[in-house]
Amino acid sequence: MNQAKMPATSNIYPIWQPQGNSTHIIAKHVSDMLGVKTSHTGTLDPMAEGVIIVLADKERLKKYEHAKWTKKYTFQILFGIETDTGDALGLFDSQSAEVCEEGPAFGSTTLESFIGKYIQEVPIYSAIKHKGRPLHQHAKLRTQPTTLPKRSGEILALKHIRTELKNIEALQQNIEARISNVSGDFRQEKIIQNWQKFFSIRDGLKKTAIAEFQVEMTKGLYVRSLAQDICRYLGTPGLTLSIVRTHNGKYTKNNSYTLSDLFGDKITNYNFKSSTNIKT
Repeated sequence: MNQAKMPATSNIYPIWQPQGNSTHIIAKHVSDMLGVKTSHTGTLDPMAEGVIIVLADKERLKKYEHAKWTKKYTFQILFGIETDTGDALGLFDSQSAEVCEEGPAFGSTTLESFIGKYIQEVPIYSAIKHKGRPLHQHAKLRTQPTTLPKRSGEILALKHIRTELKNIEALQQNIEARISNVSGDFRQEKIIQNWQKFFSIRDGLKKTAIAEFQVEMTKGLYVRSLAQDICRYLGTPGLTLSIVRTHNGKYTKNNSYTLSDLFGDKITNYNFKSSTNIKT
């Protein structure tokens, strides 16, 4: 274990979770390694990466206290396509969807309207429960509520970093690779086929605009839902192409453990990916 990255209290483990892995499974393996019970302060979507906090032994009893820490993210929006999950790990109408060769313009007030108290509709593909059943199960059974639950919090900062033109071929490879990196039943085969069909009927398209943002917000809010709200404000479809949690309280990638730091040569003995279909 990398002692240089040891946090102030050894029962708080900030960990950099790679894309495609499961926060729940990582916490379980830390528990097995330490021989004590563990918990965590919040999961990441399977298409996301970033800092998670695993709490060991008695520190896990302070879970809700640590969960109040603010979080910072960078995220990208691909305009023109809207999926049923709000990100690239979702289905869409490949015939009618169109990526934008030029991104929408961002006026000075576009993002300012989101700063402050903020209420969002949670994604249907999430682990939030409705009538005792996670919403993602309702989606699978087609029993989802007419009105989705809402969450409230605060957007402390929101900034548009850049809009860049990305090569379509490289974009397709990136999307398919990250979807294939996710374990469990998330409809991966069907979704990859959906993306392949989309790209195959748009041979003439060479580049598309992808916008990158930074946000700082309070606990419990979904970046996927924020991205959808931004797209609605701009009057265009869009999806969250990537999410990186750069800060979890005071912890960043620079003072977090990697999985190799924690498990060293034994890392090959562990599977950090979920075998479930929970999208958090």
